[in-house]
Amino acid sequence: MKKVFVSLLCFMLMHPAAHAQSDIPVNANNTWNGENTLAVNPLDSNNLVVAWMKVNLLTVSIAVSHSDDGGQTWSSPLLMPHVQSGNTAADPTIIADDEGAFYLAYIDYNPQLTGGAVYVTKSTDGGETWSDPVEVINVNASPDLPVDRPWIAIDQSNGIHHGRIYMVTKSYFASPPPHAVWLIYSDDDGATWSTPVQVDSEWKVGLLLNSMGVPAVAADGALYINYASWDLSKSFYPRNVITRSTDGGLTFSNYAIANVVANSLENDTIAQFSWCLSANPADAGNLIAIWTDKISGDIDIYYSISNDAGITWNTAQRLNDDPVDNGIYQDMCWSGFSKSGVYGALWRDRRDVDTGQWAAYKVYGVISEDGGSTFSPNFSLASDSGNLFPGTAGNDFLGVALYDATIYGTWTDSRTGSNQLYFNRRDFSQIISVPDLMQEESSMHIYPQPAHDYFLLSGVPLPAIIQIADLSGREMMSVRKTRITLTDISQLNPGIYLMRVYTHNQVTSLKLVVE
Repeated sequence: MKKVFVSLLCFMLMHPAAHAQSDIPVNANNTWNGENTLAVNPLDSNNLVVAWMKVNLLTVSIAVSHSDDGGQTWSSPLLMPHVQSGNTAADPTIIADDEGAFYLAYIDYNPQLTGGAVYVTKSTDGGETWSDPVEVINVNASPDLPVDRPWIAIDQSNGIHHGRIYMVTKSYFASPPPHAVWLIYSDDDGATWSTPVQVDSEWKVGLLLNSMGVPAVAADGALYINYASWDLSKSFYPRNVITRSTDGGLTFSNYAIANVVANSLENDTIAQFSWCLSANPADAGNLIAIWTDKISGDIDIYYSISNDAGITWNTAQRLNDDPVDNGIYQDMCWSGFSKSGVYGALWRDRRDVDTGQWAAYKVYGVISEDGGSTFSPNFSLASDSGNLFPGTAGNDFLGVALYDATIYGTWTDSRTGSNQLYFNRRDFSQIISVPDLMQEESSMHIYPQPAHDYFLLSGVPLPAIIQIADLSGREMMSVRKTRITLTDISQLNPGIYLMRVYTHNQVTSLKLVVE
């Protein structure tokens, strides 16, 4: 008989730490807080640093706060000084190296974009103090104003470029076409930077006007940059692609991940279209790409995996596990790996509230302990939902960081009336166990699925205990069955639940969808 791997949820119901904690405001205030980025010290899981856009005296500054207790409390924000009076700031990105130093990159520019640059600053004391900012790439380095979305990655391999900091930028979104993706790097801890190089010279951004490049460095030191391309000389379709360099960014090879639905890349309305690439530090050939797409009708999160260093990719699969084409929007995705090779992704998800892009959202997520071969059930990182900030697009990023046993996240919403920054975390033990339990393929079936008020479980040996929990592991109900009867679930809110069925000699895990 066919064998399947069954990943069981670790409920740990009697332990207080198993329950999701309430969302933690990082800096409660009455001003607007926006795009954010998060990193954890690889030497100390209690040390986290978050940076974000913060309105300050009628301008936008980059604020930085650190935590020394795993995110339970946060320091008062430190505002990065503007390089010139009257400037504004945007697009913070932060990363930690293997010695525990944090690097923060951001744009500081005048509102007319006639002057400005991307800058990098460094902290060696856990985010308490920061060095003077160093210019990386100037707004006038190219006619396309190549300073937008300055994402950074660090080579933490044992190769010849260990410690090299890579930065990838793109053309300013409002610049006339053609747009491009740019690479700069530093070999001296960010003190000096190389001359910018265009990385999409072979597979061009083409017809697209907002294609960011996301860098990732593999365990063997190979550099990967993920971007969107609509180059008609290469493909009639817009594509999610990568370019790979094995010589520190001197030469590149190009590979396609997937074709995408065109308007998933062209439009950036209130629903935020994004993509992210992550390289497994425990497996040099393993890459996971995620992006938003409309393959199934509404906006979902999709993923694809490569196990041969980006040369080939499996067919795109849907990462969010709510019913297909149900009008629920998932967007604004970001991801990463822990040092030990556990993958995690987070995104905005409206499944607990309503359909459409304007619905309030929670931050949902997923983890994989085997390089994307299997994934946990979706779980809600956020304890409460929050509204979109009224009337604005943008606010395009959320923060994700992973340690060996924990996923951390930051995001903003306007649940209190103003757009505020929140933090939460989840230990892996609260999400899923290691998928190493072998059992016979289940003959049990839930009918109907999705269920409403009642369901019937067929194929179950009797007697049995049916236990239903939400995705945080909290038990919602438990019932003992001595005969096949309808099970009343009228008290359950619509959503995804995990069911465990205890029989004489086994435990079976099933997914229950309630509508």
